[in-house]
Amino acid sequence: MRIERVQPAAFGGLEAVDSGQEPLGELVVVSGRNESGKTTFFHMLGAILYGIYPTSLDQHPYAPWSGTELNVEADLRVDGNEVWNVRRRLRAAPAGLLTRGDDELALRNETLPCAT
Repeated sequence: MRIERVQPAAFGGLEAVDSGQEPLGELVVVSGRNESGKTTFFHMLGAILYGIYPTSLDQHPYAPWSGTELNVEADLRVDGNEVWNVRRRLRAAPAGLLTRGDDELALRNETLPCAT
């Protein structure tokens, strides 16, 4: 599996971020000064793969600073060269959607099949 694009709409201090239309390379290094969001980015990737925990927005350490719902999206290239789009959000309860081609699967808050 390879992460091709990440779009945290709202995750902690990361809001309206997009890695861009071009797929990320095979080796990606995240660097920045202290308190620039590297750990937040790491936890966002975990939420994409494994679900959002804790499942209560008022208890989540990365609840968006703006007060909106927690909302992330990513494109993953998995074995067989298939691209999966994963969207996760947290309002009153976590929700997730996996799009593979024309098929959509409600993830709820479950781990992605490729990450089990």
